[in-house]
Amino acid sequence: MLIVSSNALNVLRLMKNLQRQMVFVEASTATKTAGDCKRALEQSIGREFDRPVKYTQNAIAIRPALKSRPVARVFVKDRQASYLVYQARGGVRTPKGKSLVVPVHARLNRYGNLSRNYLKNQLAKPNVFSGKVNGVAGVYQSMKSGRTKLLVAFEPQARYRKRWNPDSIVRRTVQRSMPVHYRNQLRAAFRQVF
Repeated sequence: MLIVSSNALNVLRLMKNLQRQMVFVEASTATKTAGDCKRALEQSIGREFDRPVKYTQNAIAIRPALKSRPVARVFVKDRQASYLVYQARGGVRTPKGKSLVVPVHARLNRYGNLSRNYLKNQLAKPNVFSGKVNGVAGVYQSMKSGRTKLLVAFEPQARYRKRWNPDSIVRRTVQRSMPVHYRNQLRAAFRQVF
């Protein structure tokens, strides 16, 4: 007597295991790709900006994907986004207070910015004053020659041109690295199931 049996139940069990693994494959692929995007954006900040401070270099963050939500998110942290948006989109920035402080002949720190207490320290000097000279508001230094030197100008707004394209950087990184991560995660899933 010849007995013929089907292995369909084992195949179904393997398929269910593989289906469960696919959710993990999607989530881990998305998270690894987001990590690559984060690194690419951080590198671009170092290239595109003149001596960025650590605070700006650490502006990029990710929210990893989960099995229940297989979508990872790459974003600029809120505080840094408030000023990086002008580098990414261009536009006009208006001050939160009365005016923007723009260095003219001021001494800048190693990052190309005014130091935290620069204005306070300068205004404490007897030959430095705040006011308008020839219609230009700012902080001035009286020179021995009798002339005045504009250290810092007070401007009503600042115009920015677009110089950083994070969307393009993310798009290129996803196109390059997502297929590689997906393939690697899929192989790992097959090894676990079979």
